[in-house]
Amino acid sequence: MALPLDQINKKWTLFLDRDGVINHEKKGDYIHSWEEFNFYEGAESSFQTFAEKFRRIIIVTNQRGIG
Repeated sequence: MALPLDQINKKWTLFLDRDGVINHEKKGDYIHSWEEFNFYEGAESSFQTFAEKFRRIIIVTNQRGIG
């Protein structure tokens, strides 16, 4: 069941996983530099919509190479 967007307000925080959600995963490895980062089509422009609805947007990752 999807949460209706009209129930979201600026008190909410949005957590987005990085790889496979906003960018293409690098199979068998992980992103080492900004040059390797490849947004999914429409991901960058969606941040403006999210910013209008959420107080904070936090990008998370479970990659052990991020420190």
